[in-house]
Amino acid sequence: MPKTPDKNLLISPTQPSMLIDLKQYRIRIHRQTLHVLGEPEYIQFLINPEKNVVAIKSCNGDDFRSERIRWSVIHSHHCCEFYSKYLIKALQQISGQWNNQEKYYFFGQYLPGENLVLFFMNEYTLHDGNH
Repeated sequence: MPKTPDKNLLISPTQPSMLIDLKQYRIRIHRQTLHVLGEPEYIQFLINPEKNVVAIKSCNGDDFRSERIRWSVIHSHHCCEFYSKYLIKALQQISGQWNNQEKYYFFGQYLPGENLVLFFMNEYTLHDGNH
């Protein structure tokens, strides 16, 4: 099983995960995260600043601020990417500790009753890979 760059945490192919890249203003959602959500056509990013949590929720295209998943890209890259300077800056402000040049790797917790994945913003691993 592959490991994170710090060599201490195993990357599980069955656990939802996400990478936040502050330098590129990018959120990379890995395929397993979308798989546990039922491979949706659309998702929403939900943020709870009081609990320091980001959630990704399956939704439909009519939902407010829904983001379309481009499955044709995912099949060749194993993840989908969203770029938003505004969202990344908001997350960075909420976290209060992230460095502008870093990439942060998160493992999520799936809540089947809500059909969403929670990511706790203070539970991350620094990612030093090139991808």
